Amino acid sequence: MCISIPPFPTCGVHGSCEVNTSSCVCVDDGWTQSTEMYFFLEDSSFEEKLPCDNNNSVLHFLYTMNFLVSFVSLIFHIWVTKNRRKVFKRLIPTFIYLFLSTLSAFIRIIDMNRVLGQDPLFNTMVFISTFPFDIATVFFFSQYVRHIVLNRFPLLEKLAEPRFKVINLFSIICYFLAVAILIEGLSFPFVSFPVANKLFRHMCAQRLVISAIYTFCIFYIFGFLHSDIKSILEGKKYETDLDMETTIKLRRLLPVLNGNKHKVLLAQMILAPVWALPLASRFGYTIIKYWIPFLQTAWALFTLIVIQNQVRYILNRRKKFAKVVDVKDLLK
Repeated sequence: MCISIPPFPTCGVHGSCEVNTSSCVCVDDGWTQSTEMYFFLEDSSFEEKLPCDNNNSVLHFLYTMNFLVSFVSLIFHIWVTKNRRKVFKRLIPTFIYLFLSTLSAFIRIIDMNRVLGQDPLFNTMVFISTFPFDIATVFFFSQYVRHIVLNRFPLLEKLAEPRFKVINLFSIICYFLAVAILIEGLSFPFVSFPVANKLFRHMCAQRLVISAIYTFCIFYIFGFLHSDIKSILEGKKYETDLDMETTIKLRRLLPVLNGNKHKVLLAQMILAPVWALPLASRFGYTIIKYWIPFLQTAWALFTLIVIQNQVRYILNRRKKFAKVVDVKDLLK
């Protein structure tokens, strides 16, 4: 019997069902059938009954972008951390993610038959690569608030310390969830489809919990900081003498906090529905095989954006050096 995945018709918009064989036949060029991440099936032998919703050209493009962005970001990270051991050590999870993301994308590009959830090598590379990024995300959030925001203003650091105990607790929960997601993801090729389906649904639910924790933490700590900064500036809550420079810095910090809060909210509004969809509909299983390379690319792009100021600084410094020193002098 031909399989339908709502809201699309039986065999999808690119296929039709043959009554005699009860199999789907793909009628549009470029569209094929695939059991990739279709764990709701009994096993992979049901491929001929699946809708024609697999496009290797699209997947090849997505994994190519994943490879290029991850590789470029990896090169720039090596460049900006050269001769900076402390920064390099702090970014080790990011380096691991970018290297494994580049490698996994390359493996898929050279062999499109290596599908996620079934091929041991490709599946292992993908899920091991996501683990250090999950860890780095938790680490980056807490370090960003502490070192970029609070360390500039000792008063805020003292006031925020009780809140950071709550943030640290949720960070520990996120670490355990990241480990659980890694174990579940690595298990996919080695268990039956029904077992993999349960693991995948658990993984999606855990991703939703992580999204909820990130959203709560960012609103909790940034909301507190925003209200306390306003109270300090208005002199309503804390009696403290601020010099002009500190006052200006605090005022400039307010829109930064609001901006980051809205960015996190927007990101989670995009992430959460994608992870929730497989829990509610089989259509979510179709989306996920395209979503993974897109997400890997977005994460790699994010790591590149984080270091853009350091890259600009190095480039500008080299331009200034080129202007001051004449080429002829260098050849003497």
